[in-house]
Amino acid sequence: MIYRKLRLVADLGAERPLSAQRGDEKIVIEVKSFLNPSFIYDLERAVGQYIIYRNYLKRTAPDHQIYLALGQLVYKANFDETIQVVVDENQLKLIIVDTDKEVITKWIS
Repeated sequence: MIYRKLRLVADLGAERPLSAQRGDEKIVIEVKSFLNPSFIYDLERAVGQYIIYRNYLKRTAPDHQIYLALGQLVYKANFDETIQVVVDENQLKLIIVDTDKEVITKWIS
């Protein structure tokens, strides 16, 4: 997406035109691996990037929703009730993926 001089590129759905869809919903997906030894460091970066993209999507493609995609092992190991506070407060939309089978196992809106 381009806003004035700023160009942001999410992992899926961000090239012209923004075309990824889930049913009738137009979406942009940012995929995160969480490979850093510090989960919190990766979470800070992922949430920050998600919020920046969401803010610019409101101005450039308001009919699109952004989702953060992550592996189900990362989700199961780290997204407990303490991290759920971050998800809730920042209204994160998540896609949980079984990376071995390469299938989406859960949509969290």
